[in-house]
Amino acid sequence: MPVLRRSRCLLVPRWPRPDNVAVTEPTVPATSAGQGKPAAWASLLAAELSEAPLTPSTIGAVLRVARDVAHATERLNAPLCAYVAGRHVEARLREGCDEDAAIAEVEAAVRRLLEGRPTG
Repeated sequence: MPVLRRSRCLLVPRWPRPDNVAVTEPTVPATSAGQGKPAAWASLLAAELSEAPLTPSTIGAVLRVARDVAHATERLNAPLCAYVAGRHVEARLREGCDEDAAIAEVEAAVRRLLEGRPTG
């Protein structure tokens, strides 16, 4: 018999886990990249891909954009918008634009779009 648990505003059945199933939590490998710090996975991925680590201001901007998009539209739009934002910033850097200015363009575009509240 399932146990009811509260998930946001809904009661969702939660089936008991069989005793023979191991439960493991995803972990960040202990490295000098900063286990336990915000964006530790982003730092690990950057290192794995031989990319420069994200600056604290970039991390903050990306997280703000993702948060605003997730709260104002369908939540799945947040990672997709972060990807599109990254593509825009990379393209603007190739054009000679400053990274902070390119990120500011993204934030301004997100604000303009959210004022109209697209829902898709």
